[in-house]
Amino acid sequence: MSRSEHQPPKPWDQLFDNLFARHEERTSIERISEGLRALVSNASRLLEDVKSLQRTARYSSAAFLLTTADEEMAKCYILLDMCRLDFSRHQSVLKRLCRAFYNHVAKYTYMDLVRNSDIYRSMDQVKYNWDVQVIKWWPGDVERGEPDMPHDTYFGREMPLYVDFIDVDQRWSIPNNDSDKNYFFEEFLGESKLTKSEASFLKLKATQDAGLLGVDALTELHEVFKNQYCNESTSTETILRLYEDTATRIKNKSGIPVDVFYKSVLEEWPLYHFA
Repeated sequence: MSRSEHQPPKPWDQLFDNLFARHEERTSIERISEGLRALVSNASRLLEDVKSLQRTARYSSAAFLLTTADEEMAKCYILLDMCRLDFSRHQSVLKRLCRAFYNHVAKYTYMDLVRNSDIYRSMDQVKYNWDVQVIKWWPGDVERGEPDMPHDTYFGREMPLYVDFIDVDQRWSIPNNDSDKNYFFEEFLGESKLTKSEASFLKLKATQDAGLLGVDALTELHEVFKNQYCNESTSTETILRLYEDTATRIKNKSGIPVDVFYKSVLEEWPLYHFA
Protein backbone atom coordinates (compact mmCIF):
# COMPACT_ATOMS: atom_id res chain seq x y z
CA MET A 1 0.00 0.00 0.00
CA SER A 2 1.46 3.39 -0.97
CA ARG A 3 2.07 6.12 1.59
CA SER A 4 -0.52 8.39 -0.07
CA GLU A 5 -3.26 5.88 0.70
CA HIS A 6 -2.67 6.49 4.41
CA GLN A 7 -3.29 10.24 4.05
CA PRO A 8 -6.77 11.61 4.81
CA PRO A 9 -8.50 13.60 2.05
CA LYS A 10 -7.92 17.35 2.21
CA PRO A 11 -11.10 19.12 3.39
CA TRP A 12 -10.80 21.88 0.77
CA ASP A 13 -10.60 19.30 -2.02
CA GLN A 14 -13.69 17.59 -0.65
CA LEU A 15 -15.50 20.93 -0.38
CA PHE A 16 -14.76 21.71 -4.02
CA ASP A 17 -15.95 18.27 -5.12
CA ASN A 18 -19.13 18.51 -3.08
CA LEU A 19 -20.00 22.04 -4.18
CA PHE A 20 -18.88 22.10 -7.80
CA ALA A 21 -17.23 19.03 -9.31
CA ARG A 22 -20.15 16.63 -8.97
CA HIS A 23 -23.13 18.90 -9.64
CA GLU A 24 -24.94 21.10 -12.09
CA GLU A 25 -24.89 24.87 -11.60
CA ARG A 26 -28.30 25.01 -9.92
CA THR A 27 -27.31 22.39 -7.35
CA SER A 28 -24.09 24.27 -6.58
CA ILE A 29 -26.06 27.43 -5.81
CA GLU A 30 -28.55 25.47 -3.70
CA ARG A 31 -25.71 24.04 -1.62
CA ILE A 32 -24.13 27.46 -1.20
CA SER A 33 -27.48 28.85 -0.05
CA GLU A 34 -27.84 26.01 2.46
CA GLY A 35 -24.33 26.68 3.72
CA LEU A 36 -25.06 30.37 4.19
CA ARG A 37 -28.13 29.62 6.30
CA ALA A 38 -26.13 27.16 8.41
CA LEU A 39 -23.31 29.66 8.95
CA VAL A 40 -25.67 32.46 10.01
CA SER A 41 -27.31 30.09 12.50
CA ASN A 42 -23.98 28.96 13.89
CA ALA A 43 -22.66 32.52 14.22
CA SER A 44 -25.78 33.35 16.22
CA ARG A 45 -25.17 30.41 18.56
CA LEU A 46 -21.51 31.34 19.06
CA LEU A 47 -22.32 34.99 19.84
CA GLU A 48 -24.88 33.88 22.43
CA ASP A 49 -22.19 31.68 24.01
CA VAL A 50 -19.78 34.63 23.96
CA LYS A 51 -22.25 36.78 25.90
CA SER A 52 -22.90 33.99 28.39
CA LEU A 53 -19.18 33.71 29.08
CA GLN A 54 -18.83 37.48 29.24
CA ARG A 55 -21.52 37.67 31.94
CA THR A 56 -19.50 35.26 34.10
CA ALA A 57 -16.20 37.12 33.43
CA ARG A 58 -14.76 34.21 31.41
CA TYR A 59 -13.23 36.68 28.99
CA SER A 60 -10.45 34.54 27.54
CA SER A 61 -12.79 31.72 26.52
CA ALA A 62 -15.27 34.30 25.26
CA ALA A 63 -12.54 35.92 23.15
CA PHE A 64 -11.75 32.64 21.43
CA LEU A 65 -15.42 32.01 20.64
CA LEU A 66 -15.80 35.60 19.39
CA THR A 67 -12.93 35.02 16.98
CA THR A 68 -14.57 31.77 15.89
CA ALA A 69 -17.89 33.56 15.30
CA ASP A 70 -16.08 36.06 13.07
CA GLU A 71 -14.57 33.20 11.09
CA GLU A 72 -17.98 31.61 10.58
CA MET A 73 -19.27 34.93 9.27
CA ALA A 74 -16.22 35.26 7.02
CA LYS A 75 -17.14 31.94 5.44
CA CYS A 76 -20.38 33.56 4.26
CA TYR A 77 -18.42 36.08 2.23
CA ILE A 78 -16.24 33.33 0.81
CA LEU A 79 -19.35 31.43 -0.32
CA LEU A 80 -20.79 34.60 -1.83
CA ASP A 81 -17.54 35.14 -3.72
CA MET A 82 -17.95 31.64 -5.14
CA CYS A 83 -21.34 32.73 -6.51
CA ARG A 84 -19.65 35.55 -8.41
CA LEU A 85 -17.60 33.12 -10.50
CA ASP A 86 -18.28 31.01 -13.56
CA PHE A 87 -18.19 27.51 -12.07
CA SER A 88 -16.76 25.86 -15.18
CA ARG A 89 -14.28 28.53 -16.30
CA HIS A 90 -12.80 29.51 -12.94
CA GLN A 91 -12.30 26.22 -11.15
CA SER A 92 -8.77 27.11 -10.03
CA VAL A 93 -10.10 30.22 -8.26
CA LEU A 94 -12.93 28.22 -6.72
CA LYS A 95 -10.37 25.76 -5.39
CA ARG A 96 -8.43 28.62 -3.80
CA LEU A 97 -11.64 29.85 -2.17
CA CYS A 98 -12.25 26.36 -0.82
CA ARG A 99 -8.80 26.53 0.77
CA ALA A 100 -9.61 29.99 2.17
CA PHE A 101 -12.73 28.48 3.77
CA TYR A 102 -10.37 26.55 6.11
CA ASN A 103 -7.62 29.18 6.43
CA HIS A 104 -7.66 31.36 9.57
CA VAL A 105 -5.63 34.21 8.03
CA ALA A 106 -7.82 34.36 4.92
CA LYS A 107 -11.01 34.42 7.01
CA TYR A 108 -9.62 37.16 9.25
CA THR A 109 -8.76 39.20 6.16
CA TYR A 110 -12.19 38.74 4.63
CA MET A 111 -13.86 40.12 7.75
CA ASP A 112 -11.39 42.99 8.10
CA LEU A 113 -11.90 44.15 4.51
CA VAL A 114 -15.69 43.73 4.66
CA ARG A 115 -15.91 45.79 7.85
CA ASN A 116 -13.82 48.55 6.32
CA SER A 117 -15.19 48.34 2.78
CA ASP A 118 -16.43 51.94 2.81
CA ILE A 119 -12.90 53.35 3.06
CA TYR A 120 -11.78 51.78 -0.23
CA ARG A 121 -12.40 53.57 -3.50
CA SER A 122 -10.92 51.10 -5.97
CA MET A 123 -10.09 47.43 -6.39
CA ASP A 124 -6.42 48.40 -6.41
CA GLN A 125 -6.80 49.76 -2.87
CA VAL A 126 -8.63 46.59 -1.87
CA LYS A 127 -5.74 44.48 -3.19
CA TYR A 128 -3.16 46.57 -1.30
CA ASN A 129 -5.03 46.13 1.99
CA TRP A 130 -5.54 42.42 1.34
CA ASP A 131 -1.78 41.99 0.84
CA VAL A 132 -1.07 43.86 4.08
CA GLN A 133 -3.58 41.88 6.14
CA VAL A 134 -2.35 38.43 5.08
CA ILE A 135 1.26 39.06 6.16
CA LYS A 136 1.83 36.33 8.73
CA TRP A 137 4.88 37.79 10.48
CA TRP A 138 6.03 41.36 11.04
CA PRO A 139 9.76 41.67 11.80
CA GLY A 140 10.49 43.98 14.71
CA ASP A 141 13.14 46.67 15.23
CA VAL A 142 15.58 45.76 17.99
CA GLU A 143 17.06 49.28 18.17
CA ARG A 144 13.63 50.77 18.83
CA GLY A 145 12.59 47.99 21.17
CA GLU A 146 9.85 46.77 18.83
CA PRO A 147 9.37 42.98 18.98
CA ASP A 148 8.57 40.66 16.12
CA MET A 149 4.80 40.36 15.81
CA PRO A 150 2.70 37.41 14.62
CA HIS A 151 -0.49 37.78 12.62
CA ASP A 152 -3.51 39.13 14.51
CA THR A 153 -5.11 35.68 14.40
CA TYR A 154 -2.59 34.61 17.04
CA PHE A 155 -4.07 37.07 19.54
CA GLY A 156 -7.62 35.99 18.83
CA ARG A 157 -7.18 32.22 18.49
CA GLU A 158 -4.02 31.14 20.29
CA MET A 159 -3.38 33.46 23.23
CA PRO A 160 -6.89 33.33 24.74
CA LEU A 161 -6.88 29.53 24.65
CA TYR A 162 -3.40 28.06 25.07
CA VAL A 163 -0.38 28.29 27.35
CA ASP A 164 2.71 29.13 25.31
CA PHE A 165 6.31 30.23 25.87
CA ILE A 166 6.92 33.75 24.53
CA ASP A 167 10.39 34.17 23.09
CA VAL A 168 10.64 37.96 23.29
CA ASP A 169 9.47 38.03 26.94
CA GLN A 170 11.26 34.81 27.92
CA ARG A 171 8.29 33.69 29.97
CA TRP A 172 5.23 31.51 29.83
CA SER A 173 2.07 33.15 28.51
CA ILE A 174 -1.17 32.10 30.18
CA PRO A 175 -4.65 33.16 28.97
CA ASN A 176 -5.47 36.31 30.89
CA ASN A 177 -9.08 37.31 31.57
CA ASP A 178 -8.18 40.92 32.37
CA SER A 179 -6.18 41.62 29.19
CA ASP A 180 -8.66 39.77 27.01
CA LYS A 181 -11.48 41.79 28.55
CA ASN A 182 -9.69 45.00 27.62
CA TYR A 183 -8.77 43.85 24.11
CA PHE A 184 -12.06 42.27 23.05
CA PHE A 185 -14.83 43.70 25.20
CA GLU A 186 -13.93 47.24 26.24
CA GLU A 187 -15.14 49.99 23.95
CA PHE A 188 -12.66 52.08 21.98
CA LEU A 189 -14.06 55.07 20.09
CA GLY A 190 -17.54 53.78 20.85
CA GLU A 191 -16.94 50.22 19.66
CA SER A 192 -15.54 46.97 20.98
CA LYS A 193 -14.63 43.87 19.03
CA LEU A 194 -17.85 42.33 20.31
CA THR A 195 -20.04 45.20 19.08
CA LYS A 196 -18.36 45.00 15.66
CA SER A 197 -19.10 41.28 15.48
CA GLU A 198 -22.69 41.82 16.56
CA ALA A 199 -23.15 44.47 13.86
CA SER A 200 -21.71 42.09 11.26
CA PHE A 201 -24.10 39.38 12.36
CA LEU A 202 -27.13 41.66 12.27
CA LYS A 203 -26.33 42.62 8.68
CA LEU A 204 -26.03 38.96 7.69
CA LYS A 205 -29.27 38.11 9.49
CA ALA A 206 -31.12 41.01 7.85
CA THR A 207 -29.86 39.84 4.46
CA GLN A 208 -31.13 36.35 5.15
CA ASP A 209 -34.50 37.58 6.45
CA ALA A 210 -34.95 39.63 3.26
CA GLY A 211 -34.52 36.49 1.16
CA LEU A 212 -31.23 37.58 -0.36
CA LEU A 213 -29.37 34.42 0.67
CA GLY A 214 -31.92 32.26 -1.08
CA VAL A 215 -31.38 30.39 -4.32
CA ASP A 216 -33.23 32.88 -6.54
CA ALA A 217 -31.24 35.91 -5.36
CA LEU A 218 -27.93 34.05 -5.49
CA THR A 219 -28.71 32.85 -8.99
CA GLU A 220 -29.19 36.44 -10.18
CA LEU A 221 -25.91 37.45 -8.49
CA HIS A 222 -24.22 34.55 -10.25
CA GLU A 223 -25.72 35.32 -13.66
CA VAL A 224 -24.54 38.93 -13.57
CA PHE A 225 -21.05 38.40 -12.18
CA LYS A 226 -19.99 35.18 -13.91
CA ASN A 227 -19.29 37.04 -17.15
CA GLN A 228 -17.01 39.63 -15.51
CA TYR A 229 -13.89 38.40 -13.70
CA CYS A 230 -12.92 41.04 -11.14
CA ASN A 231 -9.34 41.80 -10.10
CA GLU A 232 -7.31 44.85 -9.06
CA SER A 233 -7.66 46.32 -12.57
CA THR A 234 -11.45 46.21 -12.59
CA SER A 235 -12.84 49.74 -12.41
CA THR A 236 -15.10 50.89 -9.62
CA GLU A 237 -17.61 51.93 -12.29
CA THR A 238 -17.74 48.34 -13.53
CA ILE A 239 -18.35 47.00 -10.02
CA LEU A 240 -21.13 49.52 -9.45
CA ARG A 241 -22.75 48.62 -12.77
CA LEU A 242 -22.67 44.92 -11.91
CA TYR A 243 -24.42 45.57 -8.62
CA GLU A 244 -26.98 47.84 -10.25
CA ASP A 245 -27.80 45.05 -12.70
CA THR A 246 -27.94 42.50 -9.87
CA ALA A 247 -30.27 44.63 -7.74
CA THR A 248 -32.61 45.18 -10.70
CA ARG A 249 -32.70 41.50 -11.64
CA ILE A 250 -33.41 40.45 -8.04
CA LYS A 251 -36.23 43.02 -7.77
CA ASN A 252 -37.75 41.77 -11.01
CA LYS A 253 -37.37 38.12 -10.00
CA SER A 254 -38.22 38.16 -6.30
CA GLY A 255 -39.71 41.58 -5.60
CA ILE A 256 -36.97 42.49 -3.11
CA PRO A 257 -36.56 46.30 -3.19
CA VAL A 258 -33.35 47.73 -4.59
CA ASP A 259 -32.60 49.68 -1.40
CA VAL A 260 -32.79 46.45 0.62
CA PHE A 261 -30.24 44.89 -1.70
CA TYR A 262 -27.85 47.81 -1.22
CA LYS A 263 -28.05 47.42 2.58
CA SER A 264 -27.23 43.72 2.34
CA VAL A 265 -24.02 41.69 2.48
CA LEU A 266 -24.31 40.90 -1.23
CA GLU A 267 -23.03 44.35 -2.16
CA GLU A 268 -19.34 44.09 -1.27
CA TRP A 269 -16.02 44.26 -3.10
CA PRO A 270 -15.30 40.93 -4.85
CA LEU A 271 -12.25 39.46 -3.09
CA TYR A 272 -11.85 36.06 -4.80
CA HIS A 273 -8.92 37.09 -7.00
CA PHE A 274 -6.82 38.03 -3.97
CA ALA A 275 -7.52 34.82 -2.06
